[in-house]
Amino acid sequence: MRGMIALDTNVLVRYLVDDDAEQAEAARTLLEGLTSERPGFVCREVMVELVWVLQNTIVIEESPRNYAAYVLDLPGCVATGATKEEVVSEIRQAILFHIESLREHGEPVPEPRCTATVVEVAAVVG
Repeated sequence: MRGMIALDTNVLVRYLVDDDAEQAEAARTLLEGLTSERPGFVCREVMVELVWVLQNTIVIEESPRNYAAYVLDLPGCVATGATKEEVVSEIRQAILFHIESLREHGEPVPEPRCTATVVEVAAVVG
């Protein structure tokens, strides 16, 4: 055995979400190339981070020129993009970088606590 390959959150997110064709293909190639002689390993921190990234509530706002997104549970974690799809891809990357920075600085990664619901309000005509 040549050794285990440590898989990081970014590789798993790209593979699962497939939001960036080039990165998703690289992740797919890596993961599909794992064997019993060349196994992959996912540490506990990566699993926690992956769950956090995949279940986070974000807010997307449309402006006259672009879209902006921010994460309610991660103050300061923001992204912009020309389209809604682009800003979602960018905020995913921003979440990964933000969490990585928190961990590097020994700061706790807050658990996701925010949720969102769409509420229909009947128009009152009077």
